[in-house]
Amino acid sequence: MKISDHGKLFIFFLFIPIVVFPVLFGALNQEFLKRSAPVAEKGTLDLSAWNFAEDGIIELGGEWEFYWGQLLSPDDFKDATPPALTGFVNVLFNWVGKLDETKLTGMGSGTYRLLVKNMPSEKVLAIKKSNIRMSSVIFVNGKKIIQDGRPALLENEYLFSNIPRLGFFEQRSPDMEILVQVSNYDYIYGGIVAPLILGETQDILELSNRSSMVELIIVGSIFTIGWICFLSYFFLFRYKKNKIFMSMAVVCFSHALTNSMYGERTLLFLFPHIPFDDAYKLLQLARMITGMSLVLFLNQLDKTFIPKRMYQMLLGMYALFAAVLLVPPLKVYAYLCVPIGITELVIYIGIFIRAVYTYSKAKEDEQERTKFGFLLCALGVLSLYVVNLAFFSFGLVEDMFLGFICSLIFALMLMVYLAVQLTELYVKNKEISLKLALQEKETIEKEYAFLRSQIKPHFLYNALNTIISYCYSDSHKAGELLRSFSNYLRGSFDFEHSNGLISIEREMMMVYGYVDIQKARFGGKVEIIFDIAPELLQCQIPALSVQPLVENAIRHGIIQKEAKGTVRIKISRESGRIMIQVTDDGIGIPEQQRMEILNNEKEGTGKKTLGGVGLYNVQKRLKHTFGSVLKIESTEGTGTKVYFEIDESKALGNSR
Repeated sequence: MKISDHGKLFIFFLFIPIVVFPVLFGALNQEFLKRSAPVAEKGTLDLSAWNFAEDGIIELGGEWEFYWGQLLSPDDFKDATPPALTGFVNVLFNWVGKLDETKLTGMGSGTYRLLVKNMPSEKVLAIKKSNIRMSSVIFVNGKKIIQDGRPALLENEYLFSNIPRLGFFEQRSPDMEILVQVSNYDYIYGGIVAPLILGETQDILELSNRSSMVELIIVGSIFTIGWICFLSYFFLFRYKKNKIFMSMAVVCFSHALTNSMYGERTLLFLFPHIPFDDAYKLLQLARMITGMSLVLFLNQLDKTFIPKRMYQMLLGMYALFAAVLLVPPLKVYAYLCVPIGITELVIYIGIFIRAVYTYSKAKEDEQERTKFGFLLCALGVLSLYVVNLAFFSFGLVEDMFLGFICSLIFALMLMVYLAVQLTELYVKNKEISLKLALQEKETIEKEYAFLRSQIKPHFLYNALNTIISYCYSDSHKAGELLRSFSNYLRGSFDFEHSNGLISIEREMMMVYGYVDIQKARFGGKVEIIFDIAPELLQCQIPALSVQPLVENAIRHGIIQKEAKGTVRIKISRESGRIMIQVTDDGIGIPEQQRMEILNNEKEGTGKKTLGGVGLYNVQKRLKHTFGSVLKIESTEGTGTKVYFEIDESKALGNSR
């Protein structure tokens, strides 16, 4: 895959979106905080110094009150005896380990509570919930504004769901209470993974729309690139047994599907009726398919990149992961997701290290360095994506924004690779076309050299003997025959155009010369009738396309019968087409032989049986030059008509 200077320039400009898009999407996804936002301390957040109109939205971070093993409602905090507080936790708190003296397990239920002081009153505000595992209900000032799934203390009463949602409420006093019930019985831990966001309704809606748009563009871009790869395989590489582009397409499709279930959950936004548990399984399955198809792609790109045993082991491992996901209950997979995630991370990093090693070894091979240079960049950003995914899954980062940017860059890298491959394919096809054109020119030259060689020596001998005999009896006639013989030879040997086309006028000069000699040889046995439209004389036709028809009519039609015979040569215009006909009233052609000539079942039949240069060569050149074919109508004992048609516009175009 050696790239030309134009190709390198094209790739340079193609890399611009890789730099511009992440910056643009990063700007779109910012929450535009004008300054550092206050954080909650000991379950209380003071917003006296915060102005929503000027400062924008705020993340409700910091320490919240936490009540483990309890799903509390606002009424529970109105009693004289408040619920027992487990402790204060950061909103990104994972349910594993100890909180003060209380031991927390990965699965269970709990309630978060935050008191917000000095809120703007008489305003309609909104809260955005992004990621709470794995079911939640949010109360604001005693009213439920968001429910996602169904939290419950008992697992059989619980319903899991984790979809970003918005809640709206009217703030009438300077104080606000936020209560969040959370239950989890399906993941390794539960809790608020990403902080809630509070702000004016318009700002929250704009943020949500921006985030959805960014993710939709990224997912759509990856899917589109996959579709281009699929079409490239189906229309360009399917019959070449090149499955690289099909593997690329599967990688993009499954990777797009994976990204559609993180962040704003684009898949559920587009298809809201899909149950969340089915969508979650689909997400994990898409991850497995992405890894498997990536391994297949690398193996098809270079059989030595992944050793055979390792290649088989990786495919088997991903197949096992998929089976673990699909066959047992989802809760079983929750316990295995940590080792599976770590294994997947090791695989991707290992593949990236292998790409670095392969690239460093290909120092002298420009083609290999180019190929593995693209691969190295693509696998590098994909490894970053997997690292971000692992951190997000283990609660170490709030969101998958870096992963989305890496996904976009990865897809753009695949697009660059695809563009280079298609460019190289175009260049190769162009080179092949040029070679074919040169070969075609050489073939035409060889074809006409062959046609010249087909002029029968015995015809030359007979023509010369006829002229010599007239020299003794009629010198004037001998001179005319010698002129005709000269015209015939000139037409047979002198082709000025490399494409083998001559005017009808020049072709007919050769026919006149041939006919004059044959009439002199056979006396009154042969009669020739010419019916040629004068306005067509400058139209172009393949050289030696009429003379062989006349020769065959005389030698195999007229001479073979005892009585006198007539050959009629007619060239006319019919409905925008030039019709060239040679008709004789000779012995005719048997039906079987006629079909063999038309179908070219035996290449030698037309040459040997019909004599001269043969109808086979005439048909071959007509078909190649004008897409026309010879047609033969014949009845044994009655005669034969051989004719063909040429589009007048093509004949006139070639004459200019």
